[in-house]
Amino acid sequence: MATDAVGTSGVPRKSIYAILTLNVDSNLNDPTMTSPGAGTNYRTTVEINEDIDFNYIVFNAEASDNDLTDPFNKLVFSLTGQGKATDLFTINQDSGIITLKKSLLQENDLQYIATLIVEDGGSPPRKDSNTGTVTINVIRNNNAPQWESATYKQNIPETSGINANVIPVRAVDPDRVFNVVKYEIIGDDKAPAYFKIDENTGLIQVRASLAGINDEIFYVRVRAYDNGSPPMGNTTVVTVTVERNLQAPVLGDPTVITVRIPETQELGLAITRVNATDADSQAPHKTIKYRAFADTKTNQYFGINTDTGDVYVKRSLQLDTQENFQMFVQAYDEGTPSKVSSQNATIDINVLRNKFAPAPTQLEFNVLVPETATLLENVQIVTFNDADTDQPYGNLTLSVIGDGNVELYFDFRQIKDSSQNDAAQIRVKTDLTTAPLDTYTMRIQAKDGGTPAMSGTAVVVIKINRNLFRPVFAPTFYTKTISELTDLGEVIVKLNATDNDMRSPNNITRYLMSKDSGSLEASNYFLVDYTTGEVRLRQSLMNDPSKRGSYNFDAEATDLGSTPLTGSNTAQIAITVNRNRNSPIINNLDNTIEIFHNRTGDVYDVAASDADTVAPFNTIEYDITGDDGAELTFRINSTTGVISLATSIFPLTTTSYKIRVRARDGGVPRLEDVGVLTVNVKRNFNVPVFNQNSYNGTVREDQDIGSSIIQVLAGDVDSDSPYNFVNYKIDGGDARFLVDPSTGWITVRRTLTGETQTTFTFNIFAEDGGTPAGRSQNIPVTITVQRNLQTPVFNNLPNSIRIQPTQSGTFFTANATDDDTVSPFGTVSYSIIGDESSTRLFTINQNGGGIAVIGNLQTDQGEYYQ
Repeated sequence: MATDAVGTSGVPRKSIYAILTLNVDSNLNDPTMTSPGAGTNYRTTVEINEDIDFNYIVFNAEASDNDLTDPFNKLVFSLTGQGKATDLFTINQDSGIITLKKSLLQENDLQYIATLIVEDGGSPPRKDSNTGTVTINVIRNNNAPQWESATYKQNIPETSGINANVIPVRAVDPDRVFNVVKYEIIGDDKAPAYFKIDENTGLIQVRASLAGINDEIFYVRVRAYDNGSPPMGNTTVVTVTVERNLQAPVLGDPTVITVRIPETQELGLAITRVNATDADSQAPHKTIKYRAFADTKTNQYFGINTDTGDVYVKRSLQLDTQENFQMFVQAYDEGTPSKVSSQNATIDINVLRNKFAPAPTQLEFNVLVPETATLLENVQIVTFNDADTDQPYGNLTLSVIGDGNVELYFDFRQIKDSSQNDAAQIRVKTDLTTAPLDTYTMRIQAKDGGTPAMSGTAVVVIKINRNLFRPVFAPTFYTKTISELTDLGEVIVKLNATDNDMRSPNNITRYLMSKDSGSLEASNYFLVDYTTGEVRLRQSLMNDPSKRGSYNFDAEATDLGSTPLTGSNTAQIAITVNRNRNSPIINNLDNTIEIFHNRTGDVYDVAASDADTVAPFNTIEYDITGDDGAELTFRINSTTGVISLATSIFPLTTTSYKIRVRARDGGVPRLEDVGVLTVNVKRNFNVPVFNQNSYNGTVREDQDIGSSIIQVLAGDVDSDSPYNFVNYKIDGGDARFLVDPSTGWITVRRTLTGETQTTFTFNIFAEDGGTPAGRSQNIPVTITVQRNLQTPVFNNLPNSIRIQPTQSGTFFTANATDDDTVSPFGTVSYSIIGDESSTRLFTINQNGGGIAVIGNLQTDQGEYYQ
């Protein structure tokens, strides 16, 4: 209400009314999602099994509201989602618990995403600006159990008792949760009646007795299933074979049998037998058979009777040479399945063979029998050996099978030698002086007892000796000294030997060089004539690389009897050889001498020596083989070795000669030594001489490169060129200056600015054109560099003056001086560098320094110029 001022004279105050409505807001805060909260960016992930029930808490959402009164702090949850999330899941709006709304077993999806919303109970409600995201991953039963083995097989005896273990089977399931595997037998035929399985371990056991039934094979079908809803399963078949043939055959002793048979063994007859027994009581489980195992060749020659175990030869052993055969025999029964013996019998068969033929101790005997031998005197024992040790292969029979009428003069009989080996004894049968021949041959054969027999033959060559005396040397020692240059046809010595036999050819003497090591070496160079006994050279003694000085060898003599006799002694030959063993040696070369170009006559005496003591090996001859025409200018006395000038060298220009001197002896080939005499001819008599002992020059530092500074002069008084030619050089060179090698002018080599040094001294020298060149003394040269050392100085500047705008001509003269004394470094020139318009309005005299106005100062607005 609003009222005006208090009225007067009873007039009431005037008022006005209005209504103000006040609304109090108690819902001040938004709800806040705490699970999932800000720390996880309002996101969370949960895993559930596909078979959970409807009471299973999938996720419990949480939130808070800071308001103090209800309903503003009451939380209300709701759920939205992608795809099927809201179809399958629900949320309690008060508690925030998410549970299952529809079974997951009919679905295949592995993931669902639900969105959480929270608001309060206000009107209108306030809600959290953030929503929560719950990712629900479903763990599904995707895989059936898988058997670890593709097949299962097991043999068990029919005596296996109830609950006896048969075989364990195992399956694994790769699922994370639904991987608990159980087992059950579901077939086949009678198998569930006789076998059972532990549902947890998969161990199959006997359920009922297996005796008294005929079934031998059971197919036990096993199912493995997991803990899924519904469970997933997989089956396998276990093949169980009931063994009713319980006992294997057992081989009797011995199990290793060795048999020795001849290679002529009759076919089909048993050579040994293998025995075995079987403890089973009924056929066919106790019926025993035999089989053999061997290599291909053994199977070709031997067989076994499968019923009796008899081993026999089935092919002639004489068709092969093998001696040892081995066979393995196994016993087995006719049960199902059949059982075999735990070990094999080993049959080692040794075949006795006629492997070796009789052999004499040597194939041929050469026997020398004197013609005076008595009747029945022993001539030769011929022994035969047969390496076969088994009978009858080692029994030998000896006989004579030839030749000619040898048996008229020599007797044969079979005996045992001292080692009890079979042998043939040959003896004299009649007076050998009546035998018309000198040589007889007897052929002896030995046969063994094999079928067919093997044989060996020996030949005995009997020679009747009618040569009774040996040659004799007289004298027995021969010496001779020869030169290594001796001709091949020259007779060095002649040997002599005689033989006292009366009849030819027994008294004819022949000569041979002995075979001992010394004689063999000498035989390379000497020979003895077989008929005459003359000793000559076989080849030149120069061919002996060892250059021996003596040769010693023996010679033998022999006669020409049918059985030649060598001499009773030997001849000793000693030959001394004079050899060229040493080369001449030049004693005073190599050497170098110097002669003047006007020299005549002898210039050098070459001295050589040779250590040989016999001519011509110590005879020395000299000659010049030259170099570069030296042999045309010089000559040498071939006997004395004196070198002299063959022509005048005065008009020639050559300054050096290399004289190659050769000293040779008289040997063949001639040995030599070579030396070099270097003769230097002195033609350059004088060296250059400078006309001054020192030189001084001056040059400005700004002088151009190549500018001449000073000329040095030298002369050479030699009369001929190139000895009077002068060439100038700076000793060691110089970085700043050069000298012209021909004129002697010294010039600037590089710019001289940039440094302060003013004096440079170096040495110069001159060479002539001789070889070697004649060189003057070093002469010092001093170059003084004139440098611009001082800067100009103004005498009346800086300064300040005032002029009128109408000023013209010179109004001020600048004055500057420079303390340098060398022109142009002390000469001052002027120029205006000015500021702004100064260079346009003013000018300065370059030489005098007068400053004048050249522009219009009246039209220029400036009042100050610098």
